[in-house]
Amino acid sequence: MRKAIVLLIMLLLCLQPVSVFAASAPEILNEPQNLVWPENSVASYSVEAYGDDLSYKWYIICDGVTYDTTIFEEGLPWIGFGMSGCGASADGKTFYINGIVNEANGAQIFCEVTNGAGSVRSRAATISVGGSALPPNIKVVPGIIVEMNRPASIMCTASDPQGGTVEYIWMETTTGELKDVVAINRGTETNETLNCDTSTPGTRYFVCMVTTSNGGMGYSSVIPVTVTEQAETCVEILRTPDKVVYTSGECLDLTGLMVRVTTPEGSFISMNGEGLEITKNPLVTLGEQKIRVGYGDAMDIFIVTVNEAFHRHRFGEWMVTAEPTCTESGIKARECDCGYTEREEIPPTGHQWDEGKITKEPTEDSDGEKTFSCTVCKETKKEVIKADNNDSEPTEGAEATGSIESPIPTGGSEAFGGNQPSGTEPSYGFPWWLNLILIIAIGIVTGSILFILSKRKK
Repeated sequence: MRKAIVLLIMLLLCLQPVSVFAASAPEILNEPQNLVWPENSVASYSVEAYGDDLSYKWYIICDGVTYDTTIFEEGLPWIGFGMSGCGASADGKTFYINGIVNEANGAQIFCEVTNGAGSVRSRAATISVGGSALPPNIKVVPGIIVEMNRPASIMCTASDPQGGTVEYIWMETTTGELKDVVAINRGTETNETLNCDTSTPGTRYFVCMVTTSNGGMGYSSVIPVTVTEQAETCVEILRTPDKVVYTSGECLDLTGLMVRVTTPEGSFISMNGEGLEITKNPLVTLGEQKIRVGYGDAMDIFIVTVNEAFHRHRFGEWMVTAEPTCTESGIKARECDCGYTEREEIPPTGHQWDEGKITKEPTEDSDGEKTFSCTVCKETKKEVIKADNNDSEPTEGAEATGSIESPIPTGGSEAFGGNQPSGTEPSYGFPWWLNLILIIAIGIVTGSILFILSKRKK
């Protein structure tokens, strides 16, 4: 029974999820600063770290002896540093000395940050008592590593908790200890940023002293700047090209590009990309693009912006996609290389009528009919053949052929009436009133001629 229970427990342990990613050890982002506190004020020291599941433990060094602040024992020297006690905040990131006294002056304090992957200790800050105002809030980088002859700078960010202004003075210590600091360039480095000399390999230690307009003072933590040996070949862009904004399809213009190339044999300046490996392909991807500037295995980059270009279409031949009919339009299309398709309407072709066929002969009493057929779609139309002159005219709704009635009567009809059916108006080819005028005119002319002839006989 016991063996079965043991096997079951082992099986359950094996089924527990195991992380495939190992946690990383903590990394200090901001060290405790060397601040000068007024006596009886609430002094505080903070640390900022990166990592998962971090825990913090503070230590105080008195006369060379390190004390764990989580252990309270009667007679420990650090316990009396605060009139109202000492201790860490709930999250452990800050240690407070409430009502700091002069006995704390000269002691040091540091924090150990731990997680499952390891631990790291902050730099020890020196506790100073005797300031006339609250010290500034100070933040600096813990340190940097830079390659030889590469530009490098460090920055100190500070503010006065009492609302005053702050001033900076950069210092250097050859030992890495705060007690050995000396002002750089006789105190002329007074900006919040210090540009570092990287011409020589090695490590140098810098400290920034910050004062406030209210009388507060503090020193940053010691900032190590380590300069490493330069790689065999180094490419450094000193000035980007004049043109850094392009439209899609353009090629790079390297005019104005200045690059310094450093090799084991020496260094040289390349102008306008001469002697360097830079893409010659057209820029087609829109947005910001990284352009690689290479020399051997070394490289540097600069950024260009590629915008959409105005496109002039270049079309191919027209292709008929829908044939027109006699009565309906067709469609033709042509395509550009970019994929855009242009379409146009093809007008209807119209009917192609044949010569027509008489489908009903005209008579004296009724019209005839002639039928035409379209040779394409077989549509038909009909035209009327009039009974009086055998001319045809379209039936209602059909297309006219342009036939013209003859003004002269044809067939067997008489000049002034012929064999008209009774009760119908004679068909003379002219309107009846025009025929009447013609008859009267003929009568007048005939009468005039007879009158003239009668006079001559007399």
